[in-house]
Amino acid sequence: MLQPHQSLRQRLELYKVDADMMAAASKFWYAARPEFRVVLQRFYTHLSANPESARYLPGERGLERLRAAQTAHWGELFTGQFDAGFVSRVNNAAKAHIRIRLPNYHYMAAYAFFLKELILMAHRLFSDDDERSEVIGAITALVMIDADLTMSYYMQRLMRGDDADATNEAASA
Repeated sequence: MLQPHQSLRQRLELYKVDADMMAAASKFWYAARPEFRVVLQRFYTHLSANPESARYLPGERGLERLRAAQTAHWGELFTGQFDAGFVSRVNNAAKAHIRIRLPNYHYMAAYAFFLKELILMAHRLFSDDDERSEVIGAITALVMIDADLTMSYYMQRLMRGDDADATNEAASA
């Protein structure tokens, strides 16, 4: 399991996450949060329309839980709640995706979807070019850190041989 403090701190430094970036990310989240449910609706509609990805989705009650969890997760990410609890929740999400044998490319496609949607939101919400650039830089770095943490967990499990069938299937796809 990712060591919450040292590895995360090193990642934040590597991605140049600092107070200014987190201020831009937090400003974005508070402006974007009211519209985020629309992004989630588009996301799950997109997944439902694809037979390959639809098979990984739960029923409507499960989708409601996923929407709530997604909203909480993105809120933590953009407001800088990088603590042991955050790392644990990322690892638990990765475990759930491994358990259902979600191929890595589905996970990465989801990040691409969210990155595009969040950048489009930033363009709509921020008219000042400098502010918009700072916000988009923050969005990009934080989405990549989130993907990095999840894929690192997948790889740790693969290297240990845990859930080898699920991760090997995902890696070879």
